[in-house]
Amino acid sequence: MLEAKSQQKWRDMDRAISVELKEGRFGRQALPCVYERGVESMIEEVNLHILKMFYAAFKRNDLASMLEAVDDNVEWFATGPAGLIPTAGLWRGRDEVRRFFETLEQVEELQMFEPREFIAEAETVVAIGESRSRIRGSGQTVNTPWVHVFTFNRARILRFRSFYDTAAAAAAFSAATQPVNV
Repeated sequence: MLEAKSQQKWRDMDRAISVELKEGRFGRQALPCVYERGVESMIEEVNLHILKMFYAAFKRNDLASMLEAVDDNVEWFATGPAGLIPTAGLWRGRDEVRRFFETLEQVEELQMFEPREFIAEAETVVAIGESRSRIRGSGQTVNTPWVHVFTFNRARILRFRSFYDTAAAAAAFSAATQPVNV
């Protein structure tokens, strides 16, 4: 009886996620459905899958697909001095997250972005990786390890926190020969 209830919960959750994601760029792709695991494990698998798809869209510079994975009430936080790093600070809501990525595109040329490790527990997924960007205003390159902490709610990114070498980024931005207008 317990096995049947568990499998039914998985099927119900799978249906709910499919409806939630609809036919968008994140939907209709094979979501992990491992019925022999518990519901919490499935949530972790789904969130991890969505995050990997989000990163793939980021690498393609596909902002529309990225925003599909973001909750309407998202809180997007990047560390650093906002006076020096244009993307630093708290961005709230989908429109501000759009502005965050538009600003990022204006001020940095991404040369390498590699998530290397993922840790998932319940609604939280932590990604650890490295990136290299050229700061457009200064021409300087910033190589930095990073840690991203995502909190999901109903298969959407509800909260994002980014930690990276802000000293290196601030130095590269402060060396800009032209002001950064965002």
